[in-house]
Amino acid sequence: MPAQPPPSPTQRAPRPVAVSIVVALAFGFGTFLTARGVLALLGAEGERSQLVEAVAELVYALLAFAVCIGGLRVERWAWVLFMSWAVFGLTLGLLRVFFFDDPTYWRLALGTVAVFLLTPLDVQIAFGVRNPPHVRTGNSPGNPVESV
Repeated sequence: MPAQPPPSPTQRAPRPVAVSIVVALAFGFGTFLTARGVLALLGAEGERSQLVEAVAELVYALLAFAVCIGGLRVERWAWVLFMSWAVFGLTLGLLRVFFFDDPTYWRLALGTVAVFLLTPLDVQIAFGVRNPPHVRTGNSPGNPVESV
């Protein structure tokens, strides 16, 4: 069986398993938001605040599904949105823990898992956020001390 050639510097690495796990978590969260938004729409009884909350949850679910698609395609913008979403969710979760009576620990756990899974170097290389360590960019510094 012939060995497969290594990917060229312009090709991205294949999708790591950690990315698939984060995409599955985001898909589950998007499904949860969709169900909650639809149920809120059905039970809104014409109240404006309930309608706005239901539509907001459906918009967040749509965003979650869009990020899932970007994650499956291993797009750079999907990594940025995943990490921003996790940091935003962790910040809000911690504020709820410290200042309100109804913390949502499961959201804190999901955000923490997402950050831990998206932080490794191979995941960042797969998304194109960082270059592989053996690939040099064209801009080498003139001073050899700066290249360390």
